[in-house]
Amino acid sequence: MSVERNLYMRILTNLDGFSDIIKILIDNGFCFNSDRTITSLEENDVDDFNYIDFKSFEIVKKILDKREESGQSNSIIMINYDINERFIIRSVKLANDYSKYRRHYEINFDIGHGIRISGAERYTDFGIYLNKIIPIFVKNNIYICEVKCSDYDC
Repeated sequence: MSVERNLYMRILTNLDGFSDIIKILIDNGFCFNSDRTITSLEENDVDDFNYIDFKSFEIVKKILDKREESGQSNSIIMINYDINERFIIRSVKLANDYSKYRRHYEINFDIGHGIRISGAERYTDFGIYLNKIIPIFVKNNIYICEVKCSDYDC
């Protein structure tokens, strides 16, 4: 039996790249490992998702930017201590058919333990995550086109 909790968003932005979205999350309460390392993928990791720890965001930013430029997906692990939750944040740059925006992304927040709905303990309370993420995006002119919440337990 496996469990998967995921918050999918399709977004539009005029930011320069996915690394700028991560920087916005950092500026709004998201952080990395308690030892200050940053867990992400290596630049050339295309098939085995071998996460490694890096010592600085500047190193990771360069890797995220290079992966995006080469058409690869990105993945980084972040924590939000306000809600005591760990996320694997994955990004894929999509074709952009929108004249008002420079970038179009698919972003997935894979949720760690999952905060549950009171009285229905099996189900994830996605409202907590949406209330944490959406205002950050709106405040930073990141337009959300689509949101899907998935809660699999099978």
